[in-house]
Amino acid sequence: MPRNLELPTSASPNTSKERRDKEGRIVQRRHYDGEGRAIPNIDYDHDHGAGRPHAHDWDWNQDPPQRLPGRRLTPREKRNAR
Repeated sequence: MPRNLELPTSASPNTSKERRDKEGRIVQRRHYDGEGRAIPNIDYDHDHGAGRPHAHDWDWNQDPPQRLPGRRLTPREKRNAR
């Protein structure tokens, strides 16, 4: 995925941003915590072996922050991913 299409790692606190394909379908939703840092984002358009959709957590101890490998959604994330 080209860098210029990616969502920012930081944004307004307690918000989310979406990336959509040409048909307007959500391909990624990134949530931001109370400090405006990316927290688990949900990918809808592909599968890393963790299902579709799946989540990616962030490691903010790295510089720059690193998006971790895909994982299955929690029950709460599944409810919110619709």
